[in-house]
Amino acid sequence: MNLSTAASNLLDVKTTKFTFEEPDGDDNSTSINLELDITNNSSEDIEFIYCTSILFDGGGNPIACSTDEDETLISAGDTGSISVNPGWLCADLLGTKEEVTCKVFILGGSAAFVSLGELAVPAEPNAVAGTALNADIGNIILADRSCCFFSAPDEEGNTTLSVNLLSKNLTEDHIFRFSVKASLVGSNGRPIEDSESYEEIPEFATKNIELSFWLDNPKRLDGATIRMEAIAFKTIAQGECDATGVTLETYDY
Repeated sequence: MNLSTAASNLLDVKTTKFTFEEPDGDDNSTSINLELDITNNSSEDIEFIYCTSILFDGGGNPIACSTDEDETLISAGDTGSISVNPGWLCADLLGTKEEVTCKVFILGGSAAFVSLGELAVPAEPNAVAGTALNADIGNIILADRSCCFFSAPDEEGNTTLSVNLLSKNLTEDHIFRFSVKASLVGSNGRPIEDSESYEEIPEFATKNIELSFWLDNPKRLDGATIRMEAIAFKTIAQGECDATGVTLETYDY
């Protein structure tokens, strides 16, 4: 996995809460709560956070790990807050609470948006309608070609409409989120349904993004179109922090 040298340590990350819930049940299970303040010291707005948190017992052994994604806006120079859950585990694994540590690694991404236009749904089942797009999304992703087709109705009259978008990562960076939205629009212009996909694309890789719609009345596809849009998030900054000493969560009622 590659990260651009431009994604330097421009995020100042601080822990504001590191707690565990009162253990519950026969298995003495608990969850870990972690709250972070993130200051964006880069020159660009951040609109996507990718967080990896690893929980260690007092002996330095990794006992839980999680990844969290958050489409939150932290403007250049501003500070934002996020909550993450490093894990759900048996409280006995924590051992001495004062010695429990959590290491947090944050990647912040900027966003590039593009509308990919409309695609007419074909008139017959299993006929493919496609178009070349050659759409450059912020010099991050190339949306190369889109197509759609639908299956013949099954015994109950249901059909599935499939939408594909051939996409290529133009960068040497791993793209942690590429968001694609397809909207099915009826012949009268009325929106019928949306389908969204969230994908990762490795550096310089090509990927076919697949979306689908399930319909109980194929006639709704007569004269219908697909409107598509996409957002590419590129890592521009990173940061990390440690938290030591987990305490019992308390609530004010």
